Formats: sequence, structure tokens, C-alpha cells
Amino acid sequence: MVDDFDKKKFGKRLRQLRLSRNLSQDQLCDKLDMNASMLSNFETGKNAPALETMIKISKALDAEPNEMFDYSHFKTPKELETELLEIFNSLSTEKQMVYYRIIKLLQE
Repeated sequence: MVDDFDKKKFGKRLRQLRLSRNLSQDQLCDKLDMNASMLSNFETGKNAPALETMIKISKALDAEPNEMFDYSHFKTPKELETELLEIFNSLSTEKQMVYYRIIKLLQE
């Protein structure tokens, strides 16, 4: 996990969680007794919070700790393409046809 830590993705996830709780940066900062520039630096990936701070943020957001690190949905276009092709190629021919029709419908 530590080897996979990405400050930018963590910050993006932090911002996403904060916004999903309808909290402004100032409101979250009030809960954390933290200044807004520090939180902004976390959200932009300029700095990473210490473990103790991560735990406080998790509690303030009423988020499970694992939610804080769930940024697997942040993929580059190339990563997304590779994953989609792997999924598609693992399907039976019948299911590939179903998926193809669904994709075509979504394009309309």
C-alpha cells in the first residue's frame, strides 16, 4: 500500500469525498482545526497528510479509512482502454455481442 501511495490521487479522492458530504474546504477545516491552505495542499497533491491527520480527516468526513484510499476509478485513458479490452476479451462471444449492442445504444 505504501509503495502505491499517490499524493495527487489521494488529494483528488479527498476532494471528492468532501464534496460528496456537501462540505466546503472551510467547513472541513473548522471540523479539523486546520487552515484552508493546508487542506488545499492536500487536495491538490502538493503535500500528503501525516497518518494521524489522515485519520482525523477520515473521521471528520465520516468515511471508512479504506474509502480514503479508494481511488482505483481514477484511471488514465490508456489504463481504461487496457482494462476494458481485458474485460471484453474475457467474455464469451454471446456476451460480447450483448455488450457491443449496449455500447452502441449508449452512443446514440
